[in-house]
Amino acid sequence: VADWFAAHGVTAFVLKYRLISSGYHHPAQLQDGERAVRWVRAHARDYNIDPERMGMIGCAAGGHLTTMVATQSDAGDSGASDPIDCVSSRLNFMVLCYPGVLRSAGLTAALLGPAPDPATADFVFTERYLTPDTPPTFIYHTADDEVVSVDRVREFHHALQAAGVPAELHVF
Repeated sequence: VADWFAAHGVTAFVLKYRLISSGYHHPAQLQDGERAVRWVRAHARDYNIDPERMGMIGCAAGGHLTTMVATQSDAGDSGASDPIDCVSSRLNFMVLCYPGVLRSAGLTAALLGPAPDPATADFVFTERYLTPDTPPTFIYHTADDEVVSVDRVREFHHALQAAGVPAELHVF
């Protein structure tokens, strides 16, 4: 995806984040996603990009990570000793490609471990954190996806709309 964007004149970065399959659990992935947004925004001038036009594209589990970054972003910590931490992690848009946005015990256990604290487990269901400040969202999915039901993705799309978020869903 990044190569395609670059070939079309759009600056793109690839996020390599700590994976559940490597033994990392929440909040490692969210920390990596937020740090990446902050880093790119802090270095926007170096890449001649507009720091107010930053989005994230995520496929499958990366789609879930994108929704977590989008719903848990902040303006940065002006008192942080690390200049990167002073910068906003807010996305200006998100694109979700067959996103892993499903409520399930399996997803919760994968992200948080086998016996997660209930309050923390609630955190992974990002539709609970959608607000009108959630960035505009484009979603595409397939009708025959065997991992994430298209109905679940439609529910997430409806939750975006109910929160007042400009959102578009395409099902193939």
